[in-house]
Amino acid sequence: MEENNWLFLRGLGRERRHWLDFPEKFQAKFPNAKIEFLDFPGLGESIHEPTSLDLDSFVFKLRDRCSLVREKKPFHILALSFGGMVAMHWASLYPNDFLKMVVVNSSAGNLNPWHERIQPRAIGIILNLFNPSEPTKKEEILMNLLTRKPEQHHAAIQQWSSISKSCPLDWKVLLQQLWLSKKFEISNLKSPHIQVLFLAGLGDQLVNPVCTENLAKHWGAEPVYHPWAGHEITLDDPDWVLDQIKKMAGD
Repeated sequence: MEENNWLFLRGLGRERRHWLDFPEKFQAKFPNAKIEFLDFPGLGESIHEPTSLDLDSFVFKLRDRCSLVREKKPFHILALSFGGMVAMHWASLYPNDFLKMVVVNSSAGNLNPWHERIQPRAIGIILNLFNPSEPTKKEEILMNLLTRKPEQHHAAIQQWSSISKSCPLDWKVLLQQLWLSKKFEISNLKSPHIQVLFLAGLGDQLVNPVCTENLAKHWGAEPVYHPWAGHEITLDDPDWVLDQIKKMAGD
């Protein structure tokens, strides 16, 4: 059976546990899949690892921890938001590392202005992350920004709150990731052999979906839009995401 290895990358200030039960649903959809998770420096299992303000160095250190790279196994990447920027930069630096890339609700500084990459109405909510407020309240506010059906995600709020309590987000790490996001520009393509699927939710209140349109155009791909889902599209409609990946895989 052909190997079906995947690397999952999350977004700003998030770690592997924020995927919640999506990996289990992914595994059910693709029974032969093997998933590796990499937390960004300063987060989750890499909380004590210093981060970098240079994206080349950031990717190099991340890649150095990737067991799929060390074992020279073919793999694919599923990356959300800031994770998508990291994945695209990774592809430009090491174009032979992986075969397929799924980029969800991401953006690039040379393709869209700042007010489309972070929609103005979201700025105040993001700044609220720096306030030492009660974790559950903070996660409720985030849920209202990141999903379009927050009333259905009470359990997720409690889980995110528990993560926040067990591993509080260092505001310096968040600032560093915001800086890397600001500086990220998609380079000239060095990896035309990589099959890319760009997904976006038309209900995304954080990143304007036009950012995905421009990324796909730059890559020579066709974006696929969810009609109503928000930024956390794997939470709003995980089955839809899995169906798109299955179509991409040709299964």
